[in-house]
Amino acid sequence: MRNSFLLLVIVSCLMVTCKNLETADPSPRSTFTKFYEGPYSMQTTALDKIPNGFVLLANTIAKTSDGSIPQTVLIETDENGNQMGGFHTYDNIVSKSFKAIVSNGAVNGYVVVGDSIYTDPTAEQAANVVVSSMSVLILNSSFQELRRIYIADKKLSARGIL
Repeated sequence: MRNSFLLLVIVSCLMVTCKNLETADPSPRSTFTKFYEGPYSMQTTALDKIPNGFVLLANTIAKTSDGSIPQTVLIETDENGNQMGGFHTYDNIVSKSFKAIVSNGAVNGYVVVGDSIYTDPTAEQAANVVVSSMSVLILNSSFQELRRIYIADKKLSARGIL
């Protein structure tokens, strides 16, 4: 009997103290959440702090007349996460990380690095996963491509896997 009374008191207190969603006040936040969308879904892989803001690195699949291609996207934001400028896209590259080159408080450029992992079904070892290629993308401070380097595993290229 006593447990039933105690349960009734707790439920009554909860019903009195619960607020409706319409009248609930938001709690103060110490972080920000922003959503950046393009025509296809993007998967963010890295974030770097630059003077006066951030740069996000994402990967997506872009539709072409022949089908689709992988694409890397860089998004520049201010310190509050508001997008500055458009998306900076680079075709045929899937990136994993990047670094802003900062000198004397100004961004001089970016280095973007990616890799591709392929499974070689003809490998003798049971663990037949190999890193088959690496890409390095060098950009200036305006996100314009200066140089693109691909480093591929030659034995996989010779077998027609790459």
